[in-house]
Amino acid sequence: VLGVFGFGFVELGRRPLGTALFPFIYAAAFENGMNPATQVLDEQLNARQLMVGGMEGVVGEWGMEVPEPSYEGEITARRGLTSSKISATVGLGIKLGLSKVVGMAKQFGIDISQEKLLNRLLVGWDLVSLPEAVMAYTTFPRGGSRVDQTHYILSIQDGDGEYRYRSNLSSVKSVESCSEATAFQIHSILNDVTKTGNLAEVSKGLTGAPFTGGGKTGTPYGFSDAWMIGYNSRITCGVWIGFYSGSRTPIHSTAFAKDLAFPVWKKAMNAAYSDYRGNEIAQPDSVVKLPTCRISGMKPTRYCNEAVEDPVTGQLTFRSTSYDEYFHRGRDHGICAVHGSGVNTEELAATPTQREALAVIPIKPQAPFLLGFDPYQSETPTLDPEGYSDEDYVGAENLFIVRDKVRGEREALLRLPKPIRLELKKK
Repeated sequence: VLGVFGFGFVELGRRPLGTALFPFIYAAAFENGMNPATQVLDEQLNARQLMVGGMEGVVGEWGMEVPEPSYEGEITARRGLTSSKISATVGLGIKLGLSKVVGMAKQFGIDISQEKLLNRLLVGWDLVSLPEAVMAYTTFPRGGSRVDQTHYILSIQDGDGEYRYRSNLSSVKSVESCSEATAFQIHSILNDVTKTGNLAEVSKGLTGAPFTGGGKTGTPYGFSDAWMIGYNSRITCGVWIGFYSGSRTPIHSTAFAKDLAFPVWKKAMNAAYSDYRGNEIAQPDSVVKLPTCRISGMKPTRYCNEAVEDPVTGQLTFRSTSYDEYFHRGRDHGICAVHGSGVNTEELAATPTQREALAVIPIKPQAPFLLGFDPYQSETPTLDPEGYSDEDYVGAENLFIVRDKVRGEREALLRLPKPIRLELKKK
C-alpha cells in the first residue's frame, strides 16, 4: 500500500505550486501523441507571452534554480522536464493547448478549470493544496492511478499499548489519472531529475543511492513558496515552505526550492528508508525502449553524429547523437530525417546516382548557387547566402533540392519586363 506523507500547514489552504506542476504538462503531451524525445525550444521567453511580473522584456528563467541559467535551443522534452526549463515547457504547453493541460491536471486531482485559460497557468499560477499535490504525484509510482483519500491518523494506542483505532489503508480509493505508459515515462524523467537534472548535486545524500524513485521541486514566480514532492515505490512525500500568513512576500531573492524544501524532504525520506525502502519501478509492457536520435527525436541511423570541437586544441571529433528512450508501444517515430539514412556500399554500383554519406563538416555556401549531385554529402544548398540557413541535409536520394520560397525582386538577378496585355479578338 502506498503511504502519503505531507509536511507543512494544511490549514493554510491553497498555494501556487510553481514548476512542480510541470510533470502534468508533460503527461498531457505524452497522452496526446508526443513522447520524451519530442523536440521543444529552449530560448528567452517574451514577457507578453506569459504575462508574469509585467509585459515588457523577457521572463526570468528561475525554473532551473541556478543564478545564471543558460538556453540550449532545440532540446528533447526529457531534457526540458529534467532541467525544469520554463521556456521549453511553456512552449510545449502552448503547442498542446491549455484546455488539454487543464483537463489532464483535473484527472490528477488538481481542478483548475475555473481559472482563465492564460499562458501563465503553465508556470503554476493555479492554487493547489499540499495534500492535492502529494496525491497527484502518487500516480507515477502506482502505474497511472493515484490515491484519492487522505488519512491523517494511522492508529491510536492506549497506555497499555492496545490499539484503539487503526485506519484501513487497504480501502484507500484509487482513481486513474493517465495511462500506465505515460506514468512510467514521467517517472523515468523524474528519476533523471535526481541523477542528471537540477537536483543531481543535492540528491547525493539520499539513503540507498542510486535513488529508484523520482521527484520535482517547485519554485513559483516571486519566490514566496518552495515545494518539493517526490516518491519511491512505497511512499510519496511532499514538503511546502512559506509564510504562515500566506502572503506573496518573497522568502528571499533567490529562494530556490532545491535549497529550502529539498533538504527537509531528503531528511524525511532518509528517516523513512528503514521501514519504507523502495524497489525499482518496473517498466510496463505498454512501454518499449528504443534507440533515438537526440537531434530529431526519431530512430537513429549510423550517420547520426555531431561534430564537437575541443576548446583547447580546436580539434574536431564526432560523437553519436543516439540514446535510448521510452515510447508507447505501437507508436512509430520514424527514421531520422536530419542526418539521413545513407546507402550501403553494395548499392553504390547498382545505383550510381547515390553516394555514401560521409561524416564531414557541412560546406556552407558563400553565395547563391545551385548544384546537382553532391559526392561529399555536405548539405542542401539554397539560394540563401552564408549564415541564413543550414538546417537541411541531403537524404538517401542525395539530390539537391532548392526549398520552395517566394523570392522578392530584390533577390532577382534578372529583371523581366511586364507581359503585354492579353486581348481577345473575334475571327
